[in-house]
Amino acid sequence: MLDVRAQRIYADVAGRVVAIDAAGLRVLGTVEQTGFTRIHDMLLSAGGDLLFVAADHPGLPGNERVWVIDTATLEPRLALAFPTPPLSLELAAEGDLLLVAREHTYWPRPSTVELIDSRSLAPAGSIETPVGVDALHAGAGVDGALGIRAGGRAACLLESSDLEARCFDLPGRFLAADFDAHHGRIVILCEISRGLHRIVVVDPATAAIKRSFTVPPSTALAVNGRTGRLVLATDEGLEVRDTESGELERAFPRTHRFGVIVKDTRRDRFYIGSSAETRSVALSLNLNAVAQVDDPATTTVEQPEVFSTSALLVDPSAQVHVATFTFTPEDNDSVPYGALDQWRYEISLPGSSVFGGAPWATQLIASGTLVFDSQGELQTPAGDVVVDLPRWTDGSTGGSFVWRMYDAQGQGLLTGFADPSALWSSEREDGSGLTVLTGWEPVEQPVPDRNRHRVPFTRRPR
Repeated sequence: MLDVRAQRIYADVAGRVVAIDAAGLRVLGTVEQTGFTRIHDMLLSAGGDLLFVAADHPGLPGNERVWVIDTATLEPRLALAFPTPPLSLELAAEGDLLLVAREHTYWPRPSTVELIDSRSLAPAGSIETPVGVDALHAGAGVDGALGIRAGGRAACLLESSDLEARCFDLPGRFLAADFDAHHGRIVILCEISRGLHRIVVVDPATAAIKRSFTVPPSTALAVNGRTGRLVLATDEGLEVRDTESGELERAFPRTHRFGVIVKDTRRDRFYIGSSAETRSVALSLNLNAVAQVDDPATTTVEQPEVFSTSALLVDPSAQVHVATFTFTPEDNDSVPYGALDQWRYEISLPGSSVFGGAPWATQLIASGTLVFDSQGELQTPAGDVVVDLPRWTDGSTGGSFVWRMYDAQGQGLLTGFADPSALWSSEREDGSGLTVLTGWEPVEQPVPDRNRHRVPFTRRPR
């Protein structure tokens, strides 16, 4: 998740919460006391000083907890225990209340949404829902949230003021929602079928659907609370529509695939994040030419000197994933025995990033061999490596990225000198950009499609 104010990314890396500098793309720290078997959801407090993590921990009896982490120190303050696993988190009442949807206890899947005071962290009540709520969404105004059932075809309006749940069926699978403060309505984007999306306008007082209209396939929406105009990020570009009639008022053609819309109500602006998935990754690093290996000619198992690093990948929906690169020195059983002949590389993703993946596991996406000559220059592979990606968590196609092995002059970016293994710099190229929409005119166009993100580490030795 992205903390816009602090310019941080909080990522789930194999059950650990890692803080990453969003500008420099470097790891700031890890919450060491975590080590969860599964992270269900993460949410920042209204002030950004606390990070709430809904997770299961293997070492604790009754391990279903929401961990409260201090974002300044990355130290857990306390853990809120629940009788069933917490699945989703959201803020209501202008950030004063934390809503926690927890797992259902019995069929036919009624569930409980707990309310916690976000300042004192004391219980503030609970809301019983007649249908199983698996996800919470802040799209119902300042005093409530939307609870979404698994499969997304039913929703409950959860009011924190009267502790009531008013439920209604949706015509399709829930995708996104926002509150229209101008008309006092909830606007919901649904997928009726593949390629067919529909906007549903709901009266929060009665939970009745007032109107609906068909829109092009879309990925995100936001409503201007002052005018009631609807902004949609569609597959073709940006659309501005009247929420009462559904009539198209303005359209801006796509220059990128839009993934997220952030609303700035104070300045009456919308920030539309556009992102083409990561196209290439370059790691400038050294692998120790005298690293210890496991000699296959002996029965003794020596611990090889493994080196690992990571790179950030952006998917088509502008979500960030952490890819781990692991390098293991190998003896290919040739003379001299017990000496390093080559390196084996493996690239993996956390299971939580992969469609259908187990959150506690990792998925290998690429492997191969690296060979250096006697001068430490890269020989194999002779060119760049294309890495195929699996489907992401949201079901979108993973595509592929290029792992660049050589610079423009043909010099290898990886070396095999007799120095400690170390990463000197990393570079990612993708189409991340930002469009600012104000007064229904784009005042800042997305950045050029070729966008480089370079992170220097230490000086490269020669």
